[in-house]
Amino acid sequence: KELLNSIIQLAKELKSKRTPAVFLGSYLQDSFVQNKTEWKKLVQSFSEDDDLVYVVPMVIWHSRELTNDLAILLIDLAKAGKISLLEFRLFEYVDFFREVSQNVIDEWFALLLSQNDVVFSLIALSTYHHLYVYGKQNKKLPEELTLRLLTHLTFFTPSNKIMSDQMGEYNWAGIADKFIEQLPDRALEIS
Repeated sequence: KELLNSIIQLAKELKSKRTPAVFLGSYLQDSFVQNKTEWKKLVQSFSEDDDLVYVVPMVIWHSRELTNDLAILLIDLAKAGKISLLEFRLFEYVDFFREVSQNVIDEWFALLLSQNDVVFSLIALSTYHHLYVYGKQNKKLPEELTLRLLTHLTFFTPSNKIMSDQMGEYNWAGIADKFIEQLPDRALEIS
């Protein structure tokens, strides 16, 4: 407990620095395994502290588990400007969303796509690819979300940011291929 308090104090003093967030997340990973209820209370307390709110995404990332409540907390914090939406990049690759409902997943993607910035659209694209395409041959795509993502204007607007994301085109093509495979009658909508 004393060590945890010291780490929390250090995180407050070094507000917004990445290292204390990583260290705190790593330290609390064991707490998550031992007592999820207490861990969630601690994360909630961090989210309510202006000096510690920045650690919330990293602490959740270290747990390797996202629930509806935690995903909604991250969405609300991002909407309120308390955390950067860039932090959603932490959740691109690991199977974080296995316990998250489709409604909350839709809200996650809606927030990313509402920014009308290709950086956030690429985060959505990568997350979507991992969630529905990569290694998921039998997973049915959510039709409207897929269409909204594939036809997002940011992918059809010239930008240097698109060129710097080496996986963007690959992810878009993989999602489009699966969309066409599952819904051939709607193929023209993405061409």
